[in-house]
Amino acid sequence: SRAHRGMGAKDLSIWWREAQNLEPIKRQFVLFLLLSGLRANDAMTARWEHVNVSERMLLIPRPKGHRDDKPRLFKLPISEAMLECLRQVSEEWIKCGCELSAWLFPSMRSASGHIADSRAQYTDSEGKEHYVKTGHDLRHSFANVAKEAGVPEEVVGRLMNHKPRTITGSYSDPNATPGFYLEMMERINRKVVEAIGS
Repeated sequence: SRAHRGMGAKDLSIWWREAQNLEPIKRQFVLFLLLSGLRANDAMTARWEHVNVSERMLLIPRPKGHRDDKPRLFKLPISEAMLECLRQVSEEWIKCGCELSAWLFPSMRSASGHIADSRAQYTDSEGKEHYVKTGHDLRHSFANVAKEAGVPEEVVGRLMNHKPRTITGSYSDPNATPGFYLEMMERINRKVVEAIGS
């Protein structure tokens, strides 16, 4: 069921141990999905031009629900742990002898130039293929860990770019209080980092 797709903090160290078998950029990609709560497609297509390091924000210009006649932008707070993921990706990309990429999560194998498949798998020493939880499972996990970190549900909803459920909620503008939402993202990410033991 949808409710059972995600992990809690107690499950994350095993998940992270398994993720160590992935290629370095893919490993950072799946960690970023967990830390950010982003939809996989939004993370795969994120570009450096949309990152504002000084304001600690990532702009998602065409999130779910966006329409050309009714544009809907989403600004996601970027925690220290998320910035570290992006630094690691850049270092790995340069190690491969590649020039800087416009994409946050570049790929040499993809025609688009960025990771184009959120699934992550590896083959063990016996030739058996294993899949590591990714995509929407990590989005569910983000919500679970946020709850464990004591972040109110309406705040988690805003961080996940869900529409507010109440009229009062619709009056609240996250862009008016970016420091508060960054603080909540940091709280969630500290819980993740502590749980994976990194």
